[in-house]
Order: sequence, then C-alpha cells, then structure tokens
Amino acid sequence: NHSLLRVLPQVYADNREPFHAHIPQLLSVLRDADCSEKLSLLQLASMIANEKPDLLTPYLSQFDQYLLSPSTCTAVLNIYMSLISQGRAHALAPFLPTLSKACEQPAFNGNLATFYK
Repeated sequence: NHSLLRVLPQVYADNREPFHAHIPQLLSVLRDADCSEKLSLLQLASMIANEKPDLLTPYLSQFDQYLLSPSTCTAVLNIYMSLISQGRAHALAPFLPTLSKACEQPAFNGNLATFYK
C-alpha cells in the first residue's frame, strides 16, 4: 500500500531538498503503484523537472512506458514539457520513437494540444 504517495506533491512544495536526495527510491515505487499513486509520482517528477531538471534526466527512461498508457500519458507529457521549458529538450531525444508511437494511438488525440503548446 503506497497511499501516502498521493500527498508527496503537496509536501514537495514546502520541503524540496529531501525529495531531491531520494529520487531513485521514489521512482522505484512507480511500477508497483496504482494509477492515482502513479499520477502523484509523475506530478512530483514534473515539479522536480521545473526546479532541478538535471536531477531528473538520468531517470527519464523510467517514464517511457507510461507515455503509452492513456491514464498516465498526460502526466508524462507534463514532465517532458517541464524539461523543454528548462532547456533540456535534448534529453528527450532517445524517447522520440515512443512519443511517435504514442501519437499514433487514438487515445492520444486529447493530448495533442498539450504536446503542441
């Protein structure tokens, strides 16, 4: 049970540094979390990407699979958009094939506006 994961984005807003020191441990829980917990972790990752993008770039491969899921695609796109806005678009180059594959799915159509911002 990882129900406390849901409050991490709110806690991060008040105390960022402990999260920065434990990114690998937090992301290791991602694959075992339920959908709402995954969304909270992905939201947290987006917040970290806005604050300290270089801390998150080594872990981008962990988000790739969630780009293909309709329930988590938007959250991953938010991470990508945060990295792009922080000048880290080059870090996303290895994930362009998955992004292209996600764009081909009918469920992705609702995210096209997010992607083209």
